[in-house]
Amino acid sequence: HSLRYLGLPAVLSGRPFIAHCHHLERGPWLPLEKWVLRRAARVTVDSVFGMTQVVGMAGVWDTTRLHAVPGGVGPEFQPLPMPGTCRTALFLGQKKWRKNPDFLSRLKERLDRHGIRLRLEGPGWSARPVLDRDKPALYQSADVFVFPSVLEGFGLPVLEAMASGVVPVVSWQPALMELVTDGVEGCVLPLDLDAWTRAIVGLFQHPGRLAQMRAAAIRKARTYSWDQSALAWCRAAAGVA
Repeated sequence: HSLRYLGLPAVLSGRPFIAHCHHLERGPWLPLEKWVLRRAARVTVDSVFGMTQVVGMAGVWDTTRLHAVPGGVGPEFQPLPMPGTCRTALFLGQKKWRKNPDFLSRLKERLDRHGIRLRLEGPGWSARPVLDRDKPALYQSADVFVFPSVLEGFGLPVLEAMASGVVPVVSWQPALMELVTDGVEGCVLPLDLDAWTRAIVGLFQHPGRLAQMRAAAIRKARTYSWDQSALAWCRAAAGVA
């Protein structure tokens, strides 16, 4: 999975291997990641966006070696039978640059003025770690899920939120736009604080629209499963020996 830490031993082993690329970002690790990708027998990516990165940034032009293997969502992520409106929004993820922490902090201040609580959960945000067993209830405690990332290879928390009946509001990032259609399962917005504030406040002001998006988000999330992901991995591995 790790191009950085497992990629070098995989190449030096002299054996065929599959490399998984979640996303590529510019920095000191990029030359090593590109070197590993070019030497892999197969390359799997989470999204169409990831495929364009592998071709455009790593120069893997032989697309027969590329396989899109999107993530899945487990049966533990379910919507509440009778969802209410608790005027709570949620972010779940690490406090690191590509998750846009400054934007999240400012958005929280804006929403507080409108009586909407934005919970920021995850490493760097929370006083205690968020355990996997706690995630389903955490998603169910919110009506809206915010994800203003500046770079994503897939967006697994968005998919888990959708499966839990939480309406996503996400940034204009290609991988996230593969999961969320603006105005259908949620909102897809530029990174503009005014636009995000208006959109989230508007969802709470129009519960009928919120409920319609919630239903669409649940339907979309049900088209993803780990069983499908496993089968896609097996297809990618076929012929690698």
